[in-house]
Amino acid sequence: FSGTLRPGRSVHVLSPRHDPRRPDAEEIRIENLYVLMGREVESIDVVSAGNVAGIGGLETLVLKSATLSSTPFCPAFRSLHFDAAPIVRVAVEPVHPSHIGRLRDGLRLLNQADPCVEVIVQETG
Repeated sequence: FSGTLRPGRSVHVLSPRHDPRRPDAEEIRIENLYVLMGREVESIDVVSAGNVAGIGGLETLVLKSATLSSTPFCPAFRSLHFDAAPIVRVAVEPVHPSHIGRLRDGLRLLNQADPCVEVIVQETG
């Protein structure tokens, strides 16, 4: 696989169930690129194929995985399946009940970003 991503470039976002015979991929423009270094996030101008980077603007389009392509007529990568179940369960709650919306948003983003995370919201909140 090859190519480079740069902010401003248009790409097609292919879901794991994408069928190239019926191209229905969403075309988006890359907003920002980031490299994650520990607790730090650094903005970058270009990322080559094979590197791990954060991409701004995909939050509403990608759940756990997606394929980025210059054309919608290619097969998508399939989602990775992990045989191991989560081994740690943690209950979290906001310090202030008024921040529950922010906590849910953060957990939703964590659930999107990490395929090993499973977020469950119970009836009690």
